[in-house]
Amino acid sequence: MTNMIPQEKMTGKRTAWFVILTFAFTYAMWGFLALNPGGRFPFGSPGAMIPFSLGALSPAIIMFVLIKKWGKMKEERAFFRPIFHTAHGWKATVLVSLIFFAVFFGILCLFAKRIEPWYMLAAVFPMMIIGGGLEEIGWRGFLQPALEKKMPFWLAAIVVGVIWGVWHLPLRFVPGTFQDEISFFLYIGFTILMSFLLGAIQRLTGSVAASVAFHAWVNVVLSVFSVTSLFNGSDSPILFAVCLLGFAAAATATVYIFQRKGLKRGEYNP
Repeated sequence: MTNMIPQEKMTGKRTAWFVILTFAFTYAMWGFLALNPGGRFPFGSPGAMIPFSLGALSPAIIMFVLIKKWGKMKEERAFFRPIFHTAHGWKATVLVSLIFFAVFFGILCLFAKRIEPWYMLAAVFPMMIIGGGLEEIGWRGFLQPALEKKMPFWLAAIVVGVIWGVWHLPLRFVPGTFQDEISFFLYIGFTILMSFLLGAIQRLTGSVAASVAFHAWVNVVLSVFSVTSLFNGSDSPILFAVCLLGFAAAATATVYIFQRKGLKRGEYNP
């Protein structure tokens, strides 16, 4: 899979700077929302959307800033190209993405109650590209590949999942957000599983854009279904977790199968 950053540029120091600066910028934006000075910036209001969006975009923003600082023009092109690069062509990328979309959507249909009309799936998707999907430029475009230099895919996915979950911590104190409505420990478990899925879809397609699209799709589906009700029922939470865990396990197994066939990171051919 083509990386957004050349392998030799993914040093521990640069990885640390990415994480530190991303957390600092996001916590400043979302911390402001949590404080909600004067009660004038409730979540969902026009005034709150600016700091919320900037916080959500921070992994991409910080990545662009660091690339400008680190790279010469040749390295900058090496960063931007893989955002829309695919390892096996767009047909294969779209097919893999649709499978991931369909399985996640099917799991939600089985266990969660729909609270919004179906047309919201299409209406909200473009918004969720900005409100979540573009995070992947930093998380799966840089951080997870950087960690995979030092550890296996499964461990890198867990580490990124924890970092990614803790990164959302300020939203735990913003009423009306998904993070505020469920246990934070359950949310960390969810981000770990999603890290496996998002990492797998990028490994299998060689495309950062595919992980951007899948992340946005997950956010759309979560907004159409009452996912929080899953954590207040009896059997549904366990069955939902088992299905999601099975999905992540199957995706991870597929990554390792492809890897054994020689399709390792950096060895894919378009």
